[in-house]
Amino acid sequence: MIRIAPWDVTGGGKTFRVRPLSVRERIVLGEELAETKAAQAIRDARAAGAGFKDAVQIGQEARTAALAASALVMDAFTLGGCARILAACCDDAEGLLSALEPTEASMVALAALGVDVDRHRETMASSGDAVPQAAR
Repeated sequence: MIRIAPWDVTGGGKTFRVRPLSVRERIVLGEELAETKAAQAIRDARAAGAGFKDAVQIGQEARTAALAASALVMDAFTLGGCARILAACCDDAEGLLSALEPTEASMVALAALGVDVDRHRETMASSGDAVPQAAR
């Protein structure tokens, strides 16, 4: 089920209110991710000895790749990405991150992005992988 209304997530003996992100919020998060990835790519290219022109080209390629919707979804599986997403959809994102296992926190972040985590769970279960329940 794709979330369209806020829901409660319980972890660590506390209940946290999480809301689905608007399209505008998802776009902003994607643009922030793209700028971060571009800056990292340019730094890495320069550190590896690339010239300015080549480093800028590498940065532009990283930015373009990070603007894909799938990049934001994949970023939910990193601690930093998950934290950024939860900060946008939960008033106590730090508490929520502290209360949940990392994979559970990622599932909540995915649900806030509009990913159908129930369908994801079904897919994972059919493949034999365990999927956390926190995003329910």
